[in-house]
Amino acid sequence: MALHLRLQMYLKARNTNVSRFAKELGLSQSGLSRVVKGDTMPSYRVLDALGRTGINLNWLLLGEGSMMRSPSPSTEAISTLPEVQHLKKQITLLEDQLQDKERLIQLLYERLE
Repeated sequence: MALHLRLQMYLKARNTNVSRFAKELGLSQSGLSRVVKGDTMPSYRVLDALGRTGINLNWLLLGEGSMMRSPSPSTEAISTLPEVQHLKKQITLLEDQLQDKERLIQLLYERLE
């Protein structure tokens, strides 16, 4: 299946038309329309805008995979990883050490006065 046909499928799945979708993406309607009709290949700017909608660009360009990108791990899921928890503890310890050093510097300045 050709790219323009997959893009038409995507628009149908989003229940939108070229005009509304172009406006949503900040693209010209005529430029996007030429891509949807198969008159031209999408520019980098068009692909970049499409990629931000969640479409799987591998599917759009090559017909591989599913229409939509797999969701990336949520911030909550990532923050529960043991490595992340360890790093958070290290950061807290370093912040405490920094505060201690800043207090010591302040005391030394006061003694000099």
